[in-house]
Amino acid sequence: DEKDRAWRDAGKEDLTPFIKELINNKLSERLKIRTDFYKEKYKHSVFSEIFVTNKYGANIAQTGKTTDYYQADEKWWQMAKEDGLYVEDVEYDESADVYSVALCMRINDKAGNFIGAMKVVLNIQDLIDIIKELEARGAREGRAAVEFKLMTKDGKLIYAAEKYEVLKDLSDEEFFTKITDTERFFTVMEREPGGVEEELFAYALSKGYKDYKGLGWILVVEHETEETFAPIIKLRNILLVISLAVTISAVLIGLFIARSISNPITILKNATVEIGKGELDTKIEVKSKDEIGELAKSFTRMTENLKRTRDELIATKDYTDNIIKSMVDTLIVVDPDGKIRTVNKATSEFLGYTEKELINQPVGTIIAKEEEEEEEEEVPFKGTRLKKLIAEGSIRDYDMTYKTKTGEKIPVSFSGS
Repeated sequence: DEKDRAWRDAGKEDLTPFIKELINNKLSERLKIRTDFYKEKYKHSVFSEIFVTNKYGANIAQTGKTTDYYQADEKWWQMAKEDGLYVEDVEYDESADVYSVALCMRINDKAGNFIGAMKVVLNIQDLIDIIKELEARGAREGRAAVEFKLMTKDGKLIYAAEKYEVLKDLSDEEFFTKITDTERFFTVMEREPGGVEEELFAYALSKGYKDYKGLGWILVVEHETEETFAPIIKLRNILLVISLAVTISAVLIGLFIARSISNPITILKNATVEIGKGELDTKIEVKSKDEIGELAKSFTRMTENLKRTRDELIATKDYTDNIIKSMVDTLIVVDPDGKIRTVNKATSEFLGYTEKELINQPVGTIIAKEEEEEEEEEVPFKGTRLKKLIAEGSIRDYDMTYKTKTGEKIPVSFSGS
């Protein structure tokens, strides 16, 4: 307790001899070599903090001064000891001064006995950069702006395209109240009450991977209704990819790092016992050069996984865009008032109109009237068939007749939803 109080009373830059001894021991130096390597390579702190405790919860190695010396009363330490692996949700890490996700794992000796725990603080900047790259790519290609929001399951904001406050509570926002556990669900809603501009909101929920339940993060994508919404639905895979990358990283770190430091931790444990008996001259000799190589491999594999998943995501999006551009079937989007909102290139060429000539025109401009609808009202496709579509959710293989710009009538088989 006295060491913990003295530790907390010391300022962040005020390193007592005891703190300096921990930060500069051999295991701490090895951990700092790894974190500094990736900081130099990627120009920011990928792993902003790593520290190790003994089985009593006291720090025995660390890359920098932590907020507390004694960790056994912390939830992460208790969960890692009990479950073997625990992933903390995103939060501000006071020790590392970053917003991060913490990977916490139990450390056993060769006999399977608990000898300590390790916490790796993973900076979420790489995850945010993936989303920023998608936004920049869309802007370069001249598409309408796509806005992203990444939130925790409780509605705390992690990232937004516009200016934002990290971990701001959005749970009372109207769009958040419409989010359910159903994937691939989206809804059209007004961006501002009483406004005429509409926004298409699509979202995806993190479901974890195998035994890992995931953090339940929510990715919300806002897109203008004039843009085709098929790519937006595909973008729900972004959060799944992120969740998979975090899971793979946690598993690799648990398997490789815990194995690589088990022997040094045993030596440190024995030395700690001797020091506790008063043998202050006890030397801590850790000579495990090969295990440092294993540690490097695990970090390298994790970063390669992040790059590979980002490249696969970009390739998937390009594939979807090419499908829409090369679509040969006619596509028409109609609002509830029977006005045309969107047509594709195939529709314009088939009927002899330009896209500008059809937008905001009644659908009757291109669909011939039928007797049953003329009896009900003057506007085609605003009677029985629209009621059938609303009631059933979809129509398939419905016989209708197109009317071209020259007045020619062309029978077609129509499907809609």
